[in-house]
Amino acid sequence: MVFENPLILGLVLAGGGLLFWLAAAGLIRWVSRPQQSLPDLEWINTAENPNAEPILMVEAGGRLAWINTTARQLFGLKEGESANLERLARKTRPPNSLLNLCLADSQTRLIIEGKAVEASSQRLPFSQPELRLITFRAAESGSAMGSSQPGLLPVQTLQVFLDLTQAMAASLDVEQTLFSILDNLDRLVPADLREINLYDDETQTFTPYRMLAMADGERKLLLASERYHLNEGLSGVIAASRQPLLVADLEKAAELSTVIDRRKYPVRSFLGVPLVVGQQLIGTLELASFAADAFQPQDRDLLALISGQVAVAIHNALLYRQEQRRTAELNGLAQLAQAFSSVRDTRGLFERLVSAIQPLLPVQVLGFLLYNEATRTLQAQVPFAGIPEQFLEMYRIPVPAGSPLETALLAQDVLISDNATEDERWIELGLQPAAIAAGLRETVMMPLTVSGRVLGYLQAANHVQEVSAFTQDELHLLMIVANQVAPIIDNAALLQQSRLRAQRAEGLRRIASLSSSAATLDEILKFSLQELVRLLQADLAAVFLLDQNRVVLQLHRPSQYGEAAEVPERLTRLLAEDVQFPFTSAGSQHIIQLNQSVEEKPIVPFYQQLIQSWKIESLIVVPLVVRDEGIGEIWIASRQPNFFDPGDVQLMATAAGQLAGVVERSYLLMQTDETLRRRVEQMTSLTRITRELSTSLDLKYLLQLVYDEALRTTRADCGTILFFELGQPPEATPQIRFWVGDPPAAELSSLELQVLASGMGYVLRDMQNPDFRMPHEGVQSVLLVPIYYQDRPGGLICLHSSEAEHFD
Repeated sequence: MVFENPLILGLVLAGGGLLFWLAAAGLIRWVSRPQQSLPDLEWINTAENPNAEPILMVEAGGRLAWINTTARQLFGLKEGESANLERLARKTRPPNSLLNLCLADSQTRLIIEGKAVEASSQRLPFSQPELRLITFRAAESGSAMGSSQPGLLPVQTLQVFLDLTQAMAASLDVEQTLFSILDNLDRLVPADLREINLYDDETQTFTPYRMLAMADGERKLLLASERYHLNEGLSGVIAASRQPLLVADLEKAAELSTVIDRRKYPVRSFLGVPLVVGQQLIGTLELASFAADAFQPQDRDLLALISGQVAVAIHNALLYRQEQRRTAELNGLAQLAQAFSSVRDTRGLFERLVSAIQPLLPVQVLGFLLYNEATRTLQAQVPFAGIPEQFLEMYRIPVPAGSPLETALLAQDVLISDNATEDERWIELGLQPAAIAAGLRETVMMPLTVSGRVLGYLQAANHVQEVSAFTQDELHLLMIVANQVAPIIDNAALLQQSRLRAQRAEGLRRIASLSSSAATLDEILKFSLQELVRLLQADLAAVFLLDQNRVVLQLHRPSQYGEAAEVPERLTRLLAEDVQFPFTSAGSQHIIQLNQSVEEKPIVPFYQQLIQSWKIESLIVVPLVVRDEGIGEIWIASRQPNFFDPGDVQLMATAAGQLAGVVERSYLLMQTDETLRRRVEQMTSLTRITRELSTSLDLKYLLQLVYDEALRTTRADCGTILFFELGQPPEATPQIRFWVGDPPAAELSSLELQVLASGMGYVLRDMQNPDFRMPHEGVQSVLLVPIYYQDRPGGLICLHSSEAEHFD
């Protein structure tokens, strides 16, 4: 082939490279040649023609390429003042409208330096660089607006009307309808501020819905926080006259006042029309501009023309919302009726009730306050929407007897406040502290009544959208809800009480069955306390018992139930002779209930130390009474405040009656065994003494025998038996003839003389008694028994023990 020859192939490649170099050089020279100047603009009537339309030319990228003299005058530029697109855009209303014209071919109406103009933009073909032509013309009615025939609306305006009609018909949602109206209205009459005020005939106020432009250019519909009264501001003037209102300059209209904050919105010109359907006032449609003379009579006519259609669209949306609300209310009320049948505990019931009511009312705080007759308080029930569960323990409102709040509660008054933290009425009722703690604003408390009996209140507060007060419709709905849920709550309470009574009856039956069994005292007390703790859902249970001699009240540790800190033994014992004992439950035989803070009721130190050691907040102490004598007491405690109610006290009293019999029976069995043993020993001793008396006449021997038998029978450690001179006069002080045992003192003590005079035995438990001299060290208890012969003191038996409380 031809290209197989290397020489030919080299020549071809060299020739091709030369041609490529020449073509590239020519292309670079053509591209690098100077750009043509802007096209000849003489065809556009420029500054030489004073009637020329204002014209801008903008390059791609946003650089202002050219502006004619008429446009400079339109934008208020001084001679020699430089012009750029950003400066011109700041003089234009609405914001960004001029910049939007630079993006694509379009037409719009805007305000420049307070003058309403129509602007259109179109890209110039074959221009290098790419240019966009923007022209301006005065916004006038009829043909001036672009119509071919005077008195007719231009095609552009008719198209806006069609778009507005379609947008209003596209949705029945109130907010969406208002947004569509205000959004499309900007294409007809540009304004800095657009607002639709909906009229509420019940409160006679206007609720403003305002269209605002965000920083990112997005438009949003805002429900304003302020409310306009019927006779206030420009809205009130429009509502009173039912006629459109055009104000060229508010600074010059001293007779007119605005409600809106003009420091935040410095409006100068205003245009508004009433929205009326038949004879019913729906609201007002209002436009405002920050420049004077921004609106023309033609704009007023345009708004008046569309106001009827706008009013009908808003009226239909309001009716639809009302029907939707009623449907939701009926569905919610139907769910309320089903709440009772599917719930077994009170918490689940209130969860269902609150979740069913919440969709009906746009509030942040919603829940139930039930009246507790035992504690005279209104207690918040879990859950309480808008209030943390941890705070509900403190959300308790006291209802003192004879207080204004009790009067209002019994009278079934509806309690309403527009500002609960400052309301004088709420301060008088004592509700202000709870309102401040819960952060309540507008609040209503609807009474819950069943057959004339007040159960408490249904409370709603703090609208989701900040509103100053509850409407009549909301109050009516709350009344309907309260009337329906009150029987549900009452029936649930009755059912809960029935179940609780059945459980407690079964628990008491088990305790009674256990009490009559052959179990030991420790087992009976232990399992009985466990059953009581389970029934009352308490944290701690304990029993304090008097010993068989009724001397010491002490904790029965084998039966103690629940987690409790170890306490010293001395804190769990109390002598019956202590001054505190009569104020204990066992000593007074009265039930003691601490159902609030432990410091609110005076109690003895013995109780205070145990309560602090065991961290008790609520406590019930019930005495164990047998034959009108206290033999002990039962403690049931909780670490939660206000935990027990009167029903719990009644249950404890019933259980204590059964357990008291168990304790007494156990004591009797123990005492019977001990008594029989002691009686056998005593009979044996008496038999031995009687036998010796009949066989011996040695007095000292016989006294020694009696002394030994007395020590053995009473288990005393030592002692003395004194025998007196029998020949002395009765009034003389007894003289010791002889003695056995420990050496006696030279003279009898005053206590020994009292025993001889009384003829009764005496047990000395307090060795600090000044009437008795200590016979020797180590003596803790003493038994004194007189010996009589022919109605005269013939001797004295004095026995000693190193154990306290040894003799009985």
